[in-house]
Amino acid sequence: MKKLIVISDSHINTEAMPVILKQEADYHIHCGDHMMEPEDMKGWTAVAGNWDDPQKFPLQIILEAEGHRILILHGHTLFPSYRVDYQALVNTAKKNDCDTILFGHSHEFCNWRIAGIRLINPGSVWLNADGSPGCYAEITIDRRKMTAERRNYADLLYPADNG
Repeated sequence: MKKLIVISDSHINTEAMPVILKQEADYHIHCGDHMMEPEDMKGWTAVAGNWDDPQKFPLQIILEAEGHRILILHGHTLFPSYRVDYQALVNTAKKNDCDTILFGHSHEFCNWRIAGIRLINPGSVWLNADGSPGCYAEITIDRRKMTAERRNYADLLYPADNG
């Protein structure tokens, strides 16, 4: 079993990245718009978003984990207007022989399956389009099952007092 922590669209919220990186996981993934230099992204598997330098980060990465092929990209090359083109995402995943695609750009959390492809957008750890709190995705994956949970970033800063 593998655990993935996935964020996207942190933009100016650079202080979120080291906080989230402390979360135990097999992979820490950033789906773009981090606005960082490669040396500042140690510990992250990161792609370039429309606010990042594509000369310094790849536009897409394929990760193989627990028998799954996972395509990681930002999404701006498929839907530049921020309105998600789900069919383009499905087609791109299939073209790359992937069963899952992790993407960002729209600042909206989603965890859907369309035409046999799992689509997961962790939302924005900075500012979501629907006004909801900054969030990220926690994914648990094995050969038979994949679960993706939305996690609020603020819960890492202000954990509940269980005393």
